[in-house]
Amino acid sequence: MSDTIEIKCPRCGTINALRPVEPQPERPGESRIELPEEEHRP
Repeated sequence: MSDTIEIKCPRCGTINALRPVEPQPERPGESRIELPEEEHRP
């Protein structure tokens, strides 16, 4: 029981169990959008 952390999603309202041992990595597509200004910086 202490292995998983239950969190309630504010959007869909479902309870998701997340394991703090290995968090899911973000998609590479979204990572690039986080800092687009840095690349265009002179």
